[in-house]
Amino acid sequence: MRTLATPGTVVGAFRLAFDTASPFLHFIEAAARFRSRRLGLPYGDQAIFLPREIFQRIGGDRDLPVMEDYDLIRRLRRQGRINIAPSAAITSARRWRRFGSLRTTFVHQLMILGWHAGVQPARLARWRTNDP
Repeated sequence: MRTLATPGTVVGAFRLAFDTASPFLHFIEAAARFRSRRLGLPYGDQAIFLPREIFQRIGGDRDLPVMEDYDLIRRLRRQGRINIAPSAAITSARRWRRFGSLRTTFVHQLMILGWHAGVQPARLARWRTNDP
């Protein structure tokens, strides 16, 4: 795959696209492009892919109830470059429609802040389940 062929690249992911069009979701897609390309932080809904040997080298996935993709990509960033494919992974907007775009965005950002503040993943999972 060309995405992983760039020297120093250890991880690939697709561009985020939702299965539903709305101005706010287009904004989220653009923010995800920036986050992925500039900050090297694609999330699981972007279909992260990498060679098995690199996955094994970092100890694989940790058994977490949430944030496993965030944990994985942060560990992988230390191994080398993250490259974003030009193709999109189409993601369901179901949660965004059900709980509202602003509320869902707020909960996701709160979970990231909680992660960095040391909140246990099981508690973060309850935040997402309850969608405060």
